[in-house]
Amino acid sequence: MHSIFDDGQFLQNINGTSVWSPMYANFPRKEIRMVYETTRGTVFIGCDNGLFKSTNSGNTWQQVHTGGWVMKLVESNGVLMATSQNGILRSTDDGENWNLVISEGGGCRPSGKFPHYLNYPGW
Repeated sequence: MHSIFDDGQFLQNINGTSVWSPMYANFPRKEIRMVYETTRGTVFIGCDNGLFKSTNSGNTWQQVHTGGWVMKLVESNGVLMATSQNGILRSTDDGENWNLVISEGGGCRPSGKFPHYLNYPGW
């Protein structure tokens, strides 16, 4: 189990205990918006300045998307979709590369299990 704090720390619960161990605390921005773990065990953290990826249980992180916040991520049949400040992003390679698939000048507001796209400013 993983947890985040608003000061940018990423913690992991030690199995069978109530102890939380710091795993990573050096994100460039402290506004962590979401944590998501794929079926393959890759962990993503969405921040105000993009998306970070870890393939080793949070010991190291790589920024895989820049250009504004990422707030929601879902997975289906090996495809990852994420809501971002600029639209909806898609990855077909476990989050290594991301493509903007919907962007019409609006923004995205995550809702429920899947991202919903709102095509108007000021929401």
